[in-house]
Amino acid sequence: MNSRSSGPVVGIAGRCCAGKDVVCNYLLERGYQDLNVDRIGHLALDVKREEVAATFGASVMAPDGSVDRAALGAIVFTSSAERSRLESIVHPWMVEQVRLAVEEHRNNPGLYPGVAVNAALLFPMGLDRFCDEILWVTAPLAARIRRARRRDGMSPAQLFRRLWSQRRLGPQDIGRRADMITVKNSGTVAELYRQLARIEAQGWNRTEHS
Repeated sequence: MNSRSSGPVVGIAGRCCAGKDVVCNYLLERGYQDLNVDRIGHLALDVKREEVAATFGASVMAPDGSVDRAALGAIVFTSSAERSRLESIVHPWMVEQVRLAVEEHRNNPGLYPGVAVNAALLFPMGLDRFCDEILWVTAPLAARIRRARRRDGMSPAQLFRRLWSQRRLGPQDIGRRADMITVKNSGTVAELYRQLARIEAQGWNRTEHS
């Protein structure tokens, strides 16, 4: 691993509605730099819009020339082949933006106490290789379903398609390149914050906390 003098780079991963954003907020409240890979993905669609249009056609483009994310999502979230085509366009650019941001952090110790890399696709995109520690956020399936229905208004069919598509997001088949800590998010936000404070106080040990 790189020197910790610049502060840790912490990857935050987990399945749909496990609580990644809440965990990320804990770190941001402590001054960590925010690397939200979803937002980077939105930028990637703008940067790569011509390639997206060439690949998926004019139907995925809005009148102002930007990518219509809803129209594109209707295609890629129902077909693994189409999703792979999109990922081949945007993921390399996204990974490079994360790499550059982490490199900047390493080269400027003291600017931030650490970096929070919030990415559902942390492992499939290989972003774990930039991290010193990884917080793998888990929650009971019933709780995740309730959160998804409340947050996104998904129908049961949409929700289970999303859950099925994320079944291989975890690290089980990928060699770990960073210390990994399992964070159990089965209670309140206050309970989750107390758990994270204990983990932080113990120096980000590689262990499981509850």
